[in-house]
Amino acid sequence: MTEAGRETGLADVRRAIDRVRSHSLRAGRFVVGDQRGLAVFLGTLCYIAVLTRVGIFITDTYTTANAFVALTEGHLGIERAVFGPSLGTPGMHVVDGQFYGRNYGQLVLSLPMYWLLEGVSLIADLRIALVAGWSLTLLWFSVVLGRLLDHQRAFTLGGSAIALVLFLANVAVATPLPETVVPVLAMQLTSVLAGALAAVVAYRLVGWLATPRTGVVAGVLLVLATPIGFWAPIPKRHVFTTLCVLLALFAFAKSRDPETPRRDLVHGSAYAVTALLAWIHAPEALVLFTALVVADLVSAPASRYRALPVVGGVFVLALLPFFVTNFLIAGNPFVPPRLLESFDPAGVGSSVVDPGSGNGAQPSDPSGDGSDASDGGVVGLLTGLFDAVVTAGATFIGLLVGGIETATARTSDLYRTFVRSGYVVADSAASEEAINLSVLESAPILGGLVAAPVAAAQRLLSSRLSVDIDHQKLREPGPATALAIAVFTLLFTLLYVERLPLHAQVTVRYLLPLYAVGVVGLVLLAPIDRVCRTERSTFAWALAGGVLIGGQVVAGFVLSQELALGEAFQFHALAGLGLASVLAVSAIATPYTERFDRLVAGALGLTTAGTVVFSLLVVTAYAPGLGRYPVDGGQLLPILRVLADLLNAA
Repeated sequence: MTEAGRETGLADVRRAIDRVRSHSLRAGRFVVGDQRGLAVFLGTLCYIAVLTRVGIFITDTYTTANAFVALTEGHLGIERAVFGPSLGTPGMHVVDGQFYGRNYGQLVLSLPMYWLLEGVSLIADLRIALVAGWSLTLLWFSVVLGRLLDHQRAFTLGGSAIALVLFLANVAVATPLPETVVPVLAMQLTSVLAGALAAVVAYRLVGWLATPRTGVVAGVLLVLATPIGFWAPIPKRHVFTTLCVLLALFAFAKSRDPETPRRDLVHGSAYAVTALLAWIHAPEALVLFTALVVADLVSAPASRYRALPVVGGVFVLALLPFFVTNFLIAGNPFVPPRLLESFDPAGVGSSVVDPGSGNGAQPSDPSGDGSDASDGGVVGLLTGLFDAVVTAGATFIGLLVGGIETATARTSDLYRTFVRSGYVVADSAASEEAINLSVLESAPILGGLVAAPVAAAQRLLSSRLSVDIDHQKLREPGPATALAIAVFTLLFTLLYVERLPLHAQVTVRYLLPLYAVGVVGLVLLAPIDRVCRTERSTFAWALAGGVLIGGQVVAGFVLSQELALGEAFQFHALAGLGLASVLAVSAIATPYTERFDRLVAGALGLTTAGTVVFSLLVVTAYAPGLGRYPVDGGQLLPILRVLADLLNAA
């Protein structure tokens, strides 16, 4: 090859590399937005990995895990029980003698991670590869953080040293991961990514509606100050639902801005995310869909109805995977697996009752529905669609009515769900201890929401008690999104409150999306937004001190007093209520004066630290008591397994 030919070849290679780099940067900006979003994403990944224990901890995860194994083998039907004692596990459905799972959207999204892990395991020890990936992520996070704080050299050197030391420490105590655990691990790591993306979307949503710095606080609080970080490694649907809700709200907010490029497609993407959620859990998708429709009808100008064909077309296209999956399983595109007959033989129960498992509907006859839909052509499809809409509507209304009755007639249950939980009578032998925390006990930072009615009252008084609704104002992104959040919060609460509290929910996991919208609503309050912008250092120091010092104090007290699991959880519950009270009292004054902003920032940091300490102790000191259905994987980071052993031996 001539010199000119070699130069031409090298130039082509450089151009190809530049194109790949350009596309990668564009994709990265599309996902995380900017360097702040990247820092939130990487930091969240590092934190959630610390909380990750490889294994199955809830019995109905056996069903989704076995369904996922079947999916990796190329079929929907479950042929054998790879996990669990048998195929007769909670959440299993039977059609013509064939077993099927549920949450298929979540399972399909986990396939790329499974293929990646299988590929990595062929060339390296999987445990070492995961530790190396976590260490590199930690290094990358430190580099990005240093760039943002204008101390890149110091953070790069310090991050390199810390990442290297932790990598060597983890390798020194690492044990091989069982090969059989790879499907569960793939589901868990996909859920971890969903949790990290939820933090990024919270950052971008709040950063766009308020300021980027406030958005960073929102992303941090979403994972550290709520149970979202705790539940992210557990392959349930709740973190995926949270991500879908935040994505839909972000797309909806952007669609309210006339300057948004391709506005109609952005608007349609809010409903496309709802379709994705339907593929995972149809009733929750119906709540989100209703909230978006209500907010659209109230806030959209008449001219926006011209976008309906685009929005509707995007929504219908996004529903195709949901319809195809339903048709392949039930023979009817409009009947999701959760509406099919459940297989739950006598003597087989769930350690955690899933209130969404039956959705309040009677089991359908899939074979009959399938023949009508497949043999009747267009008429059959329309008939099936009509029946599905009627069934879903009746079920949905029934659930909402039940929620209203609970809220009005069983206020004690409402109180135990949101304020003080305590012991819940078990309907199985899974747990006889008071290991449940209410919403406020598990996320005391939500105590700051008491500032909302105070701020509203102060604004009402300043406007001389005028209650006229400014429809033009309601069409703006902020008020329109606030309306969507309010409607979603109300409907989602009514959907589940009739079945709560449960005997083994730990941190009210069914209401996990409400934690996310609660944090978003909190930081968007004008006085709290002011605190987040002006007292960031106070918040950071309070958070660091609460975790590093307060964590040692709490761990020392729990271990020295030899508290049982239920006693330890109730200690955290009472501490959470105390921190929530401090934040609530200090936040009441924020709409009227800035004098207590530093106190509020400190309270925000301490409430966040309380949730972090609880989450860390759950995966270390309390791990043996909660790991009732392990798959022998242990903590994802081996050094934490050693720490857990030391704490349990103390």
